[in-house]
Amino acid sequence: MPYKYKYIFVYALICVIFSLNHVIAIGAAEPFIDDPIVVLFDEGHGQYFDRSLYSQAISDLQVSKSMKVVFNTGKINSTSLEGIDIFVATNPQLEYTREESKFVSRFLNEGKGLLLLANPLNEDNETLNGRGDIINDFIGYLESGFLLGKFWEFYKVVEDIRPADIVVNEFTNAGEPYYLHLDVNSSSHEILSIDKNITSIVTHTCSIEDAAFPVLTASTEASTRSISGEPGSTTLIDGKLLLMGTTGPEIETGAQVIVGGSSIMFSDLEGPFENYSWYESENNSYFWWNIFDWLAATSPETPTHPPLPPEVLLQIFLLIVGVSSLFLLGGTLSYSIGSGRKISLVKSGQAEIPIRKTVDIDTEPSTVQSGPTSKESRRDRRLKQIKKHQRQRKR
Repeated sequence: MPYKYKYIFVYALICVIFSLNHVIAIGAAEPFIDDPIVVLFDEGHGQYFDRSLYSQAISDLQVSKSMKVVFNTGKINSTSLEGIDIFVATNPQLEYTREESKFVSRFLNEGKGLLLLANPLNEDNETLNGRGDIINDFIGYLESGFLLGKFWEFYKVVEDIRPADIVVNEFTNAGEPYYLHLDVNSSSHEILSIDKNITSIVTHTCSIEDAAFPVLTASTEASTRSISGEPGSTTLIDGKLLLMGTTGPEIETGAQVIVGGSSIMFSDLEGPFENYSWYESENNSYFWWNIFDWLAATSPETPTHPPLPPEVLLQIFLLIVGVSSLFLLGGTLSYSIGSGRKISLVKSGQAEIPIRKTVDIDTEPSTVQSGPTSKESRRDRRLKQIKKHQRQRKR
């Protein structure tokens, strides 16, 4: 094999080894499952709790649950929910139109999942203010049969609707009613054990009424606080307050719907416990996992490594072609530069080498062992021999 082809072959072999190592690394670093659950996270209705404040929760869906998360940043239209399995809205601040609700109704008619989270009213921080009335209207626009529950509306006067009264626990928090530490052992919904066993959560929430099936309820120690009017006015509730409700397989379409009173409990904001976010507090993160397992109507799956999807294969192919081209180009240039230097050196060397002149050499064997070997000296010796021979004849 010519030298130049060996040179190119070595570079091609290096390219193949590098590319195979990269493919193996991709397979090891990005496990995924066939036909992943696709979650649409709504950011198109003034949500303060967007992907930046839900980064831990969204990352866990992608990594721990192998789900695919996409984002909606505008109005919901006829194509927004195509290919989506679960639709999530966290504390919307802008109204959903009736047209948008029609698209969501069609989505639920296909047996898909819906998670709606409000937030408690909080006059100290307007960005965290709950707008349960927006979700109530949204639910009202949906076709009947999906969800019976809605956020509790406290009527101070006829025109003053106070949705999302805060549910707190005055007793366990010793005068600091900013969160509810809830022991959920008394609740018996499958969401609490579908994957992780949920025993305790921490929330800052509002109450729901008339939900088809309760998921979480506060103890009788809980109370509601309406911050409007006189701050600190508290009404003790005799009985249990509903904090999260569901509608699921019991409806004809099989849609999975959850309505909850707290967006903040799954966020990255600093929680009530030092050095922990709300999402990291107690079993909140595991509760989030269970909610999505239930919404997807799926049992937890272990990530597998099926054949790579076409888009990943295309990326790998383009990467291999690119890297191989760089290596081959580099090898060709190096070889060309090296060959050019050799040729130039040979040409310049030929101009400096003297040309050897040919000389006629007498092939007659010489009896002389040493001394001069020129043509003149041999002639003299020959003449002497002739003269010597003539003298002998005269005698």
